[in-house]
Amino acid sequence: MTASVQIKFDFTKFEPINLIAKFDQRYQIYRSRLKFARKI
Repeated sequence: MTASVQIKFDFTKFEPINLIAKFDQRYQIYRSRLKFARKI
């Protein structure tokens, strides 16, 4: 129970812009991998 609360507390520390940027970076990598897979 305390572990989940700690995770939620740590999650609130992150700035939304940082989270979006990280997600966007992962999404771009995912897209590039998809394009690479299609070429093969």
